[in-house]
Amino acid sequence: MRSLIVVSAEELTIKSQPAVPVLRVGQVRRWIGTQPVVLAEGAVRSVVAAAEERATWHSDAVVLDDTLRMEQRFDRLAREVADARRRRLQVAAVVALGVVGVPVGLAVTLLSAASSMFLGN
Repeated sequence: MRSLIVVSAEELTIKSQPAVPVLRVGQVRRWIGTQPVVLAEGAVRSVVAAAEERATWHSDAVVLDDTLRMEQRFDRLAREVADARRRRLQVAAVVALGVVGVPVGLAVTLLSAASSMFLGN
């Protein structure tokens, strides 16, 4: 297995030939693609499975409250979405009543004034 140094500096001066490849970030993918296959496909799957296991990265391999915590976060998100929907509908209702209410109120006032004029009240 070969080592690799990845450099993200703008400029780099190499005074002598290093024992390992020195690449910029954008060159890494191409370099990896040129390397010979070292692990069989099954071994790669095993490494991926180990990387996905919580015990690989955490001292406490089993955390029973992970699912509960996710469910609580989802429930909170669902409540936030429902509250936002309710507020949006309330604003829409107020706007609709305002748009309809102003002309209706004006019409009622005009009709009332007209009927008083005609009926003499």
